[in-house]
Amino acid sequence: MMDFADADDKNVVFSPCDDAKNLAGGFVVAFAGRKYAARSVPQMISDNDNTVTTLTLVLEFHEGTLQNLHWKSFGCDSCGGDAGVCLNNTVCAVPNTKCKNWGASADCNLSIQLTFSGTDESREGAEFMV
Repeated sequence: MMDFADADDKNVVFSPCDDAKNLAGGFVVAFAGRKYAARSVPQMISDNDNTVTTLTLVLEFHEGTLQNLHWKSFGCDSCGGDAGVCLNNTVCAVPNTKCKNWGASADCNLSIQLTFSGTDESREGAEFMV
């Protein structure tokens, strides 16, 4: 376990490669902490044909201490338009041939939304998105 406000924590920014053609088979992992760390399972962000453009990461706290990081799945009901491909019945993706890096018009940059769940140090419940 780690205290989320621990002075040893560092902010890490994920910057995918600018060339989407090199991301085939790409995954992203969320990580927080040093001595006591929380790590998510790998989440696919691309395959040979498609690129995921939106993910939601849930940070779970218990009494103010980060316990878990996991990727929230909203299913594929909202897949449509450019993001018309459903991968693994969990996440929407854009066909690479529609991405700007492939000469088309769709913005295929990855956007990660953060949401918090659990309790703070005062055991007050919390559940909100940033």
